[in-house]
Amino acid sequence: MLLFLAIVQKAENTVAMPVILKTASEVIAMTDEQFNRESRYRVAMCIARTMLHDGLISSDDYHIIDKTFIEKYRPIYGEL
Repeated sequence: MLLFLAIVQKAENTVAMPVILKTASEVIAMTDEQFNRESRYRVAMCIARTMLHDGLISSDDYHIIDKTFIEKYRPIYGEL
């Protein structure tokens, strides 16, 4: 089964802006690379959650996918 994902980005503002993540005790600025890894992980897991919800994969499969994508994308926050 092949999945295709189209990401549409608005081209209204092309100014580089830092992404700020707030935690309980600190503020962390993400680099572009970190932001891209986090975004890719979240998109991949959104697809996996949809597949789980639709009964295409089991809960065990979902957890394996999550672990695999955490290793692949190394997100800062992962699944909080």
